[in-house]
Formats: sequence, structure tokens, C-alpha cells
Amino acid sequence: MKCKYCGKQMELDSWEGIKYSESLSYTCECGAQMTRFKNGEEDLWYEPDIFDELGGIHCGGVGWHPDGTFCGECSRSSCLGCPNVK
Repeated sequence: MKCKYCGKQMELDSWEGIKYSESLSYTCECGAQMTRFKNGEEDLWYEPDIFDELGGIHCGGVGWHPDGTFCGECSRSSCLGCPNVK
């Protein structure tokens, strides 16, 4: 299984479920995770955290300031130029 974010090979992390909802969980060294359902449901991807040049962290539409405090909803990929970072 190749990671859709970085293209590297993902590792099988676990197998779960009972016959009608079996799933396979994969993880990547970039931090992405993916669950593949054997019943044909669409794959469920979890984005990797993005660490920017100032030390801020961005993932899943929320962010943390470079000092580690929670910022809340954030659509940026970097704290550089953000008016909330002082």
C-alpha cells in the first residue's frame, strides 16, 4: 500500500473486525494513516501532521502555535504571516 501523501510504502498496522466489517489499518512514516475496509467501503485516510518552519503544527483543520498552545480552526499550512502568531 502506497501513501497518497508522500508516496512511500505503508506498513500494515493491524487487522480488526468481524466478517461483515473487517478492516486493515496501515501507517506511514510521514504520519499518515489509512483504514481499508474489506466490505468495499471507501478507504478512510488520516492526514499527517504538518510541522511548519516556525514550529507550528497543522492537522485536520486545526493548529497549534509554535509555543505549543492550541490555536483552534486553521486552514493554513504555516504560521508564517498568521496574525494570531506574535
